[in-house]
Amino acid sequence: MVSCETIFDPPNDKLPARLGFSFALQTHQIESDKSVEDAMFNNQVNGFILEQGQIVVENISFDGRRGEGLNDVFFISDFDQPYHINLAGEAVLPGISFDIPQGIYPMIEITLHLGTEQQPAIVMEGLFHRGIAQSIPVRYEYNFTEQVRIRAASGQGAQQLVFSRDESKIASVVLQSESLLRLVNFGMIMQAETVMLNGQEVLLINENTNPSIYNSISARLQQAFTLIIE
Repeated sequence: MVSCETIFDPPNDKLPARLGFSFALQTHQIESDKSVEDAMFNNQVNGFILEQGQIVVENISFDGRRGEGLNDVFFISDFDQPYHINLAGEAVLPGISFDIPQGIYPMIEITLHLGTEQQPAIVMEGLFHRGIAQSIPVRYEYNFTEQVRIRAASGQGAQQLVFSRDESKIASVVLQSESLLRLVNFGMIMQAETVMLNGQEVLLINENTNPSIYNSISARLQQAFTLIIE
């Protein structure tokens, strides 16, 4: 599964630890500005939320800097085929794991290689609540490849990440929709165009439909992923 450069370490320093990956989505709702919307919707709460989705992971790069005079570690995965990972509130374990040389790592970064020429990097779905009786499905599509670089943080709050022989750790990748939607306001949503997909009205967001909202979301992709290693 992994292609890795040769690491010239003393034999004991080659003994591996196992690093697995989980993926999840942190949801966030944009609520209406009631001073603007109350008159239109009779004081009903209105909102916009992205609550599930899918990312396509073609490969993962690992870049680890080690202390104590040991060589740094870099490799890129060699998956047989891309992983289609469903995102929701609960973490999912798609079966991705690597053997990592043990040691103390002052810094670890991973790069998610998302999407292929045929498969969009990210698709997200949610709802636009408009008034008391209307909820319109939302679909966001990022139909390109993308490389997202994420610096790891320790789940224990430590400054360094320690991998010990035969130890298993989990790298939790979370897409933070609050960060993803930081440049979007409810006024933009209210002015969005809807389209008919399979006989249903949908608020579609892609490079061709509602491009201003699309650009505001897509501009946050690099900042919206977090990585915690427990």
